Amino acid sequence: PGPSGFEITTFRSDGDYSDARHPDTVTFSASLEDDLIRRDFTVNALAFDPTAARLVDLGNGLADLTTRTLRTVGDPAARFREDALRLLRAVRFAATLDFAIEPHTMRGIVGSASGIVRVAPERIRTELDRILELPRPSRAFVLLFETGLLRRILPELAACYGVAQNPHHAFDVFHHSLAALDRSDPGNPVVRLAALLHDVGKPETRAESDFTATFFSHQLRSEEHAERILRRLRYPNQMRDAVAHLVHHHMFHYTEEWTDAAVRRFLRQVGPDRVEDLFAMRAADTLGNGLRTRVAPELARLRERIDLEVTAANALSIRDLAVGGNDLMATLGLAAGPRLGRILNGLLEAVLEDPARNNRAQLLTLAETLDRELD
Repeated sequence: PGPSGFEITTFRSDGDYSDARHPDTVTFSASLEDDLIRRDFTVNALAFDPTAARLVDLGNGLADLTTRTLRTVGDPAARFREDALRLLRAVRFAATLDFAIEPHTMRGIVGSASGIVRVAPERIRTELDRILELPRPSRAFVLLFETGLLRRILPELAACYGVAQNPHHAFDVFHHSLAALDRSDPGNPVVRLAALLHDVGKPETRAESDFTATFFSHQLRSEEHAERILRRLRYPNQMRDAVAHLVHHHMFHYTEEWTDAAVRRFLRQVGPDRVEDLFAMRAADTLGNGLRTRVAPELARLRERIDLEVTAANALSIRDLAVGGNDLMATLGLAAGPRLGRILNGLLEAVLEDPARNNRAQLLTLAETLDRELD
């Protein structure tokens, strides 16, 4: 075996937790027993004395470990009052280790769930991130719903519970979101969050049409919710923007009738660096509907066409054009402003339609035409 690391610390005893996070006082102690009784769960309150070769087990943690049971040390309500983050830790441990939460502890979680609002958003985010790293996080989110924690930390997702979909789906919106989450890559937090949140706008956009449910433009409402959720949980701006972007675009509909120009416009909207994440998001969404076992084959063709466009290095943004804003200001006598922006966008549209037009002479001529049309 490789080298092992050890943490050396003194025994301690905690005072009251008036802020539901940190003990008001910490007293260092010579008693191992004092240290163990302040722990959260019995399986975390085990100690081994190497000098006496004995296991110290004050709360029957070994028995709980053997039966895969999660139980608080002492009174659940008291433990959760001390640090309300333990509510989320209980759910995470149960889902990670496949432990059953002991009934008295479960009732304590339900009864203490309101205390989670006193926990800093950053600490909640850290626990959620750890849950999202699990191979199948769905069990954790079901537990969060059953305990009443979900409606306090992710009310937008909790609102999806029981929202029926059309016959092409086996699950309601909540369970579909969890199925999509399970189908996404644990190593890609952007796609994981997008899979979890991609349909949170459906409860507000649901309508009945010809005896079926519709959710027109739900991706736009879902994008708004996702951005607000991630801001509330203090996710970094870059992560927030990336997730919201995937949610916004996850309903794209490709057909073989798309022209090459349409493929280039799709690339421009999505961004070449985000296409793979969007495809991963779409795969999770498709496989998470409960009735499909494979991703639509036409998406493989779209991927091939995208690869051809990327290899050809065709212009996909204004910065890829053979002329820039300074060129137009010098040639046409324009000033920086909305008019210049509209002309540049017009040039890009022309080049997206026909990449061969991306040369300085043609673009300057076209810019003059566009400038006259704006008068």
